[in-house]
Amino acid sequence: MNVQEEILTEKKRDNIFLFRSMTLVMLATLLSRLLGFFREVSIAYRFGTTMETDAYLVAILLPTILFYAFSDALRNTFITVFAAFRKDESAPRFLNTLTLYISAALLLFVLLGLLFAPQVVFLLAPGFRGEAFNLTVKLTRILLPGIFFMGLAGIATGFLHSHQRFLIPALVNVPHNLIVIGSALFLGVGYGITGLAAGSLVAVASQFFIQVPSLCRVPFPFSPGLSPGHPGLKKISALLPAILLSSAVLELKHLLDRLFASFLPAGNISSLNYAERIYVLPQAILGTGIIIVLYPVLVEMLNEKDLQSFVREVSRGISLLLFALLPVTAGLMMLRIPLVEVFFERGAFDASATEMTARALFYYTPGLVGFALHYFCNRIFFALQEVKVLVWVNLAMVGANALFNFLLMPGLGHGGIALGTSLAFTLGSLWLFFVFARRLSLSFRRLLLAPLFRSGLATAFMVAGLYFFSYFWTGFLGRPFTGMTLLLTAVLWGAAVYFLSAYLLRLPEMALLQEFLRGVAGKGPSSEGRSGDQPQR
Repeated sequence: MNVQEEILTEKKRDNIFLFRSMTLVMLATLLSRLLGFFREVSIAYRFGTTMETDAYLVAILLPTILFYAFSDALRNTFITVFAAFRKDESAPRFLNTLTLYISAALLLFVLLGLLFAPQVVFLLAPGFRGEAFNLTVKLTRILLPGIFFMGLAGIATGFLHSHQRFLIPALVNVPHNLIVIGSALFLGVGYGITGLAAGSLVAVASQFFIQVPSLCRVPFPFSPGLSPGHPGLKKISALLPAILLSSAVLELKHLLDRLFASFLPAGNISSLNYAERIYVLPQAILGTGIIIVLYPVLVEMLNEKDLQSFVREVSRGISLLLFALLPVTAGLMMLRIPLVEVFFERGAFDASATEMTARALFYYTPGLVGFALHYFCNRIFFALQEVKVLVWVNLAMVGANALFNFLLMPGLGHGGIALGTSLAFTLGSLWLFFVFARRLSLSFRRLLLAPLFRSGLATAFMVAGLYFFSYFWTGFLGRPFTGMTLLLTAVLWGAAVYFLSAYLLRLPEMALLQEFLRGVAGKGPSSEGRSGDQPQR
């Protein structure tokens, strides 16, 4: 076998590993998200859209923002910096020192949060008064210590990802959701919303402890000792604030949405929350599954100064995201009412709650592609270690989000809040990709607009097919547009029309899909090498 053949064979093996890893992450995320739905259903069943539920959702907002923002920022910063020191003999001391510093900072933050909980609640929900305010302060103090475990979980996940172990970090939400479900169904009976908050604290801690056995299996020379002057720490201290702010933008939308919704009647915060649980599901399964696996690969390519491969993988990632999420966006908007009914309408969650949640879902969903592209573009700039422009664009997005919410809420209510968030993230993601294209002298049309048009055309045929299906179901068959049977049939019909349209239009994304399926099946020159939770040979 000559050198060129060996290179091609290695690339095929890398593709098999990438696609297998993406599949493992997607399946693990699917399991976690399904349990997440059962978690929300359990909370909705036990507490409905009440003042107690609104208080809990506001109280858990700060730990949630910090988990997904700080933990995410720490993980991505760690992967970016650790790649340069992973094989260095100073790596264990760097890891020890970083963990010590982060733990101390988080403990201090928790203590300050406990002390100033009333002020924190006022900032998060200025519209709360009386019993709602006092209950939220109490729940906030119960939940805040979970922030400490969130930081440890972020370091653990970054370490595992840097060693190309993706499965266990993708499963951290499984025990978390099971514990919250149990707390809502059982502790909620005797202890009310306070029992749910206590169970949620235990659930957060489990996200770190589930990763400990996998950490112990990584072939890494763990050893005692500190290195306060390690250059990696200086690099992390320089990158982390900007990456933290960029990562926090996605979570700040939760804060802004609930801040504005706190001025609306009770139940609006809950309906926004339940709608969000539906539209983030495809993004988390499809979008995050692709991005989590690609990010360490992109970092490694830049460390090796292989810019051509970096651009190729970015382009492939964009095409996969658009091909996967555009039809889902259209489907969610058209099937919003049966979706909410099937997932949530039971117990204290009645028909009026379904109507409120479906309305929020309709206005949230147009931003689905924008959310995923924003998440991906953030990681592209993280890998490039160019975060200044990212900070300014993301700050502008937060400002635009607040402005859109303010302008749209008077006319559309909580639907205006959802639409404002969708508009801000869609415009922000387009801006970021335009900056990225100019930075690397790439064609913005070829990078983003061309795959957007291709997948959008197939989606248009799918929408036409679903309208025909709706007319046939309600007009010809005379059946109500509701229920599990309708939902499953509509999804299968829409998927069939979409993939058939993509095939007939000869979209290049179909070749990517075939390559993906071959990688999942392991069809290639060899199935040896790496797997989702195995060390690289």
